Amino acid sequence: MVINMSENNLKYGIVAVDLDGTLLTTDKQVSDANIQALKKYMDAGGKVIVSTGRAYPGAKKFLDVIKPNAPVITNNGAIMLESGEVIFEEGLETEDARRILELGNKYDVSMIIWSRFQLYGNRIDEKLLDYGRRFAHTNPQEIPDGDYEALLKKGITKILWYVTEKRAKELAEITPETLFNSVRVCTSEPMFLEFFNKKVSKAIVLEKACEKYGIPSERVIAVGDAENDICMLEFAGLGVAMANANDKTKKAADAVTAHTNDEDGVAELIEKYAMSAFTSL
Repeated sequence: MVINMSENNLKYGIVAVDLDGTLLTTDKQVSDANIQALKKYMDAGGKVIVSTGRAYPGAKKFLDVIKPNAPVITNNGAIMLESGEVIFEEGLETEDARRILELGNKYDVSMIIWSRFQLYGNRIDEKLLDYGRRFAHTNPQEIPDGDYEALLKKGITKILWYVTEKRAKELAEITPETLFNSVRVCTSEPMFLEFFNKKVSKAIVLEKACEKYGIPSERVIAVGDAENDICMLEFAGLGVAMANANDKTKKAADAVTAHTNDEDGVAELIEKYAMSAFTSL
């Protein structure tokens, strides 16, 4: 069902907002100023879509403080949910997932493996435990007896290598997308090298959301801080990078906030851009 929201008087009918480094502070909280700004925007008729590299369990607690049933793009576009129900899903192809796992073991990295909403790891080490606490909000499981084939049959949504920032850059150079059939490789946090299906991205699923809600891309604001946000910044009518974003993301944006994620940068852009009245585009 297509919902036409053009009747509201907002110039921008959707705000797509990243979590880590954008809506969330460094200590992984949503500030009161950001919450109030988003609620003010929604009360005026706007729609907020959370768009994150996180899986749903790691995003849900933040949805609960913004709007519990809000649509959310997770796993960099591999899964989209609304009211907690999956409305789109596209995981890794089996052979691609197998190759990523083989390479991860070859390079001896800590691998975060998502099979829909279940978190697995190649080993339960401090990195996996840290990821489970800070980003996943769910308990990780070690792959039983190293049985990757059973997990591959179950289906793998995405794989993340948790390394140092320096190592992530090195590994990105030696694991180009050309090694795989249909894989997108990018960073979210500086120490996370992520692998997910090339058929999905934050932009691709945001476009599907625009079609669902009857809002053209010109009436979308997207805001983020990392390389996995660039595609949706380029898709949106107004792409905004956070003041704390990396240079590549800032270059791709139409605007950059004056304030960082620790200084209510999302509230700033809501007041400056999202609350403006509708005009012909």
